[in-house]
Amino acid sequence: MHQTIAVVRDEMAEMSLSTDVGGKGKKLTNLPKAAHFFQPTNWRASSLPYNERAKMCLARALIMNPEVLLLQRPLSHFNDNVRDAVMAVITEHCRQRGFGMPHEDWEYRRPRTVVFTAATYNELTLADCIWEVRGAQGVRQIPSAAHFTIDDLKRLDIKPP
Repeated sequence: MHQTIAVVRDEMAEMSLSTDVGGKGKKLTNLPKAAHFFQPTNWRASSLPYNERAKMCLARALIMNPEVLLLQRPLSHFNDNVRDAVMAVITEHCRQRGFGMPHEDWEYRRPRTVVFTAATYNELTLADCIWEVRGAQGVRQIPSAAHFTIDDLKRLDIKPP
């Protein structure tokens, strides 16, 4: 984790991030500064194991203090202990309405929302609210993970308990 924090700190210090894509001389144009933030420019970032890079990407996203954060299977790269810690960080981001903010002005900050896709039944149980997107059939709210049958989980490609 200390290695991940060092990489994020170093890359934040380099806010004049390069727009060179993969060192091939191709330049990205017309991108907002935040988009450059997610380009791997630090050699140490590319040398990290995949799960550490996943933590680094999540840390980078949370440092931006977004009001809405969309995450594609954010917990699927970690073992149970790390998964619990990552979910605790995401929950804290929502509960405290951002990170690194003075507690005194909490009531004046806008709420934070995190939307994530789940890969396992246990991840579904961590959500405050579950929405199933059913393509042409629309979207429906599910009261809790307990309302899913084994067939529902298989259809949604979610690992059952």
